[in-house]
Amino acid sequence: MSKDSLFQNIRVYWLAFIVYWGIILFGYDTGVGGSVVAQDYFQTHFGLVDANGHQSKQKADDVTSNVVSVLQAGAFFGAIGSAPLSGRHPFLNIGPLGGGQRHCAWERNRDLELPGGREVPWSGREQMRQAQRGELETKVYVSRPLPSLDAAGGGVMCLSSALRLSHFSVDFFQTLQWQAGKKHCTAIGRRWSLFFWSLIFAVGAVLQTVAGGSRGLGYIYGGRVVAGLGIGAISAVAPAYVSECSPKDVRGRITGVFQIMVAIGVMLSYFINLGISLHNPTGYKVWRIPFGFQLVLAGVMSIGLLTVRESPRWLASKGRIEEALENLAYLRRRSPDDPVVRAEMAEIEAAIEEEQEARRGLGWKEAFLGKGNLIRFVIAIVIFILQQWSGQNSVGYYAPQIFKSIGYTGTSQSLLASGIYGIVKVVATAFFVFFLADTLGRKLSLFISGMGMGIFNPPPASKAMAAMLYIYVLMYSLGWGPIPWVYVADIFPTRTRHYGLAVASASQWLFNFVVAKVTPTLETNLGYKLFLMFGTINIGGMAVFSLLIPETKGRSLEEMDIIFGSVQADKRIADIAAQERALGVEAGESVSVDEKV
Repeated sequence: MSKDSLFQNIRVYWLAFIVYWGIILFGYDTGVGGSVVAQDYFQTHFGLVDANGHQSKQKADDVTSNVVSVLQAGAFFGAIGSAPLSGRHPFLNIGPLGGGQRHCAWERNRDLELPGGREVPWSGREQMRQAQRGELETKVYVSRPLPSLDAAGGGVMCLSSALRLSHFSVDFFQTLQWQAGKKHCTAIGRRWSLFFWSLIFAVGAVLQTVAGGSRGLGYIYGGRVVAGLGIGAISAVAPAYVSECSPKDVRGRITGVFQIMVAIGVMLSYFINLGISLHNPTGYKVWRIPFGFQLVLAGVMSIGLLTVRESPRWLASKGRIEEALENLAYLRRRSPDDPVVRAEMAEIEAAIEEEQEARRGLGWKEAFLGKGNLIRFVIAIVIFILQQWSGQNSVGYYAPQIFKSIGYTGTSQSLLASGIYGIVKVVATAFFVFFLADTLGRKLSLFISGMGMGIFNPPPASKAMAAMLYIYVLMYSLGWGPIPWVYVADIFPTRTRHYGLAVASASQWLFNFVVAKVTPTLETNLGYKLFLMFGTINIGGMAVFSLLIPETKGRSLEEMDIIFGSVQADKRIADIAAQERALGVEAGESVSVDEKV
């Protein structure tokens, strides 16, 4: 990675750092549950050991799996619930001449039919600009998406007195008010969605932190569910946000920071619990400090979100074209008039217009079954099923228990071994993301990673098993850790990306829940044979699957429609050229079409 590239994209890296700070929550909660339950005082306080100090293995397994898995249950519903908040369809915001009260009307990408046969014709963006300049005085042009004429905020588009109306009067606006019905403008975008869900997470963190007494486990379970809602939604929205803001030449590297943050969160949870075990092993602080630390992470993310800008692609999909262009130029550290920025904006607008024309009134059914969409959803779901059954999360969630089972006796020793495991994961993931992600490509990385995990599965001997666990997580971090999130964020078009990421994240959390729930029982009953099962899945499933999916390395998000057959290449070329003309990009200044498609 060159210094020039890093400096040019420094604002994108900052955005990824802030947005993915919430993903540290994802990783932290992955490790903190099992690590807290492993503490001796926690087990004594909540009755997991009898009066003689003997552990009830069945009860310990049940409580451990519950503390870990209820988070995934909440995250599943959080991921599903993130789509409506992050990606609702655009509205028109209509106001009477001269300002005043405004009303909402649904924008349908077609001529609006008024009572008495009158119509408000749909028009292209250039005609709308003419209307803004006052050059068109006899018609109201409703563009799709309709650019704001009076800098209205929110996910809305406006008509204002900047349009000179000679054939229609205030009754036109009253008609639109009548058409509006009871619809509401609820889309808040990627940035504010993350802010909202970080607050939901904080509520769950508070419940976990204040737990104590006879009903303490109930508070912990409830808090984990609420925190899971926030984490699930964040895990769905964050990759879409970062992917939409990243240039294609470094998108794999930037999007891959997701997994680095997960690894950092896991490592933090291990070492915080290790510190508690060494310096404060008794009292409510055994769980209140680890659970309370979640509030620090959520607070940093919430404050950081105030320093970044909304996704240009999301803004463009809502018709806020000028704001989208401004944000794109800001992220690329170029002028809005720069031909590179204009060309990228033209490609974004061309893709959005094709998507909205083909999938007007998009719902869940259309999102799944629309042309080129079903295969994307299948890939997204399968890739996360395989990731969860690689076995890595079984180790991540229950590392202290697993290391204790192979001879690392004592809570401190098992937590230290877990901490080293976390360090290996962070270093390996960072090395892959910054030096290999955009070199090896998605397919080759997944293949090498799957084969490596299958070959280096842990043998039963304790020291050899510990060493192999470290090599195993290294191989995971070179492909199947970061790549699924990068790949899924790559493949969906702008208009369905919130649906795609929501479903993909939900499937990840669903199977995450299954793995978290059954691992303690499987580990007790199968021992090292559990890892033989994971090795079979790694070689037989993950390595083969990685050879069947298309490569997305170095391709723009708008090119995914061509790769998956949603649009023909010649149509995309024509649409990009039309958008470049509308944006005023000169032929000699434009990025060549061959570079885009």
